[in-house]
Amino acid sequence: MKKAIATTDGKTKYIDLTGDEIAARELEVIEEEEKVLLNKYKKLRKGEYCSIEDQLDMIYWDKINDTTTWVDHISTIKNKYPKPS
Repeated sequence: MKKAIATTDGKTKYIDLTGDEIAARELEVIEEEEKVLLNKYKKLRKGEYCSIEDQLDMIYWDKINDTTTWVDHISTIKNKYPKPS
């Protein structure tokens, strides 16, 4: 069976692959898409977290004032961008 693949120079190349080889390559594509999704949620979370310095300050004042500002901050972001399962 022939399968088309794109090459780095933008041209299409056809190679002979068995059914098992095609299935293996399709699985690789699916796994790569899963990695992209996993990294997307991490990037979104990272963009919303306060700086480490601000988080440490929150933790300090939470201990002094018996509050949960830091936990609330982190929980809001984690709930907004849940980890894919």
